[in-house]
Amino acid sequence: MILGFGFLTLGGDRISELPDSLRSQILLLLKTKDSIKTSVLSTRWRDIWLHVPGLDLRVDDLPPYGQVFPSFIYKYIKFNHKSRLQKFKIKYHVCNDYRDQFLEWIGPSVERGIQHLDVETDIGPCMPQNIYKSNTLVSLKLVAVGLETPNSDVSLPCLKILPLERILYDDDPLTLEKLISGCSVLEDLTMIRQTYTPGTVMLSLRMRSQSLKSFRLTFEYTMEGADFSVEIGAPKLKYLSYLSFKDNQSDKIVIKNLNSLLKIDIDTDYMLQLLPIFLESCPNLKDLVSDCFVSTEPELNELSYVPQCLLSSLECVEIRGLSMDEETGKKLVRYFLENSVLLKKLILRFKDYSIANHDSDILKGIGTFTKRSNKCQIIIH
Repeated sequence: MILGFGFLTLGGDRISELPDSLRSQILLLLKTKDSIKTSVLSTRWRDIWLHVPGLDLRVDDLPPYGQVFPSFIYKYIKFNHKSRLQKFKIKYHVCNDYRDQFLEWIGPSVERGIQHLDVETDIGPCMPQNIYKSNTLVSLKLVAVGLETPNSDVSLPCLKILPLERILYDDDPLTLEKLISGCSVLEDLTMIRQTYTPGTVMLSLRMRSQSLKSFRLTFEYTMEGADFSVEIGAPKLKYLSYLSFKDNQSDKIVIKNLNSLLKIDIDTDYMLQLLPIFLESCPNLKDLVSDCFVSTEPELNELSYVPQCLLSSLECVEIRGLSMDEETGKKLVRYFLENSVLLKKLILRFKDYSIANHDSDILKGIGTFTKRSNKCQIIIH
């Protein structure tokens, strides 16, 4: 007899001969709903899923609603409660009946020395205070949950990865600053902010990190009259992504100590004449990904200043959202071709029009531009 559960196949039943500790580590690679299925194999497999040092669970993985879902969580958390927990990944939506039970699920998992915590909801329950003090957390992903002001100093000495999406903060604007300052080895920070609900977002952020290497900041929506200020101090930052889907962009972003920055991805209504000024603060930049900056004012479309990175480090430029009919795009392409000494690739991504017609004026024009780098390859999409 051969039974299959994901990648788990029992032929000669050699897996059943393995120690329980090893089998539980194998099941850790599966989603919890698949791990539970192994309990029907034999009496020896019946409770192995309870020994798996992690949960990866969606609310719809179990019979709908009622008390099945919370009773399952309680059973798992209480079983062998003194053992360490490697990961706890839970997603549940439209389950308001569980709001009050939320802290009872998350708190104990943190106390069990958890390394990876991933919580996604759509009801905004507040995370327990003990997430601010963990000597074991390596990654913490939070989606649509609430963060209260820490009632003491934050201490997360092992946390390296911190994605935060649609977080609801309390009235203290320093909540996020305190969280980041308590992560002494943080390397990767992602913030996706939905900004359409008054009273649930912070209008300013000062972020300081001596260890941060990658930072992604995205504004998904906006509320009328809400402008945001972001100030970043991260001397080891190598990658920055700043995406904004707001109309009438008026946010202010200030980034200090950019000598280590190697790649930038900008997708926002950034005025064209400000681009060289921004790039001047990135003297060692190697890779730039950007939308085509379009201005309706002709006098704002001139590019004359050449920042240091174009002369000494920039190797790859990708420009998205080009149109064959816009002069701004032509000027931007010409600017990088004529001024980038070490440029190896110029990737052009067009919108709205087919570029199959190689006789079009824009494609002809690109071929006539002067290339300062004879190694530059132009790639058109």
